[in-house]
Amino acid sequence: MKLQVIEKVDKMSLYFTLLMVVCSFFGLILFNISPMWYNVANGVFKKEYRANVSVRFSIIYEYPGFKPEDYFVFVTYLNVYLSYACTISICAIDLLLCLMVFQIIGHIQILQMNLDGFSRPKNEKSAIVVYQNQSINNDKFDEEENRCIHRNLIENVEHHRFIVRTHKL
Repeated sequence: MKLQVIEKVDKMSLYFTLLMVVCSFFGLILFNISPMWYNVANGVFKKEYRANVSVRFSIIYEYPGFKPEDYFVFVTYLNVYLSYACTISICAIDLLLCLMVFQIIGHIQILQMNLDGFSRPKNEKSAIVVYQNQSINNDKFDEEENRCIHRNLIENVEHHRFIVRTHKL
């Protein structure tokens, strides 16, 4: 059962990583398509550059003494690079957060399966207790089963501590 949960979390992580790669690619395209389309349609990249054509950029730089229109080829390459870096950083942060959530969910599912998988007493040692007109069947474990249950409880508590300690950051 643990392996199924691990495989499921791995598949979800893989698919979400691929989705973020595609999103970063489309982010780069969508960031730059409108200004590039406008600039190409108006002939900004031709050798015969017309003087009264306005140039559009995806990122606008305003520095004293620097006019982006005078260096439009360099600024266009810089815009593509910076918009790609921005897209990658946004997608990477989203990806890291989602992968952490997937891992936490996987650990909690494994912990829940471990707790649900405790064995029942093998022997039919039981005591029936009557409490407020209701009979309660109280099954008892023998010594070997108690040691096994104790070990399982310690492992589950340690696993819970691992989840809390690791994901407390």
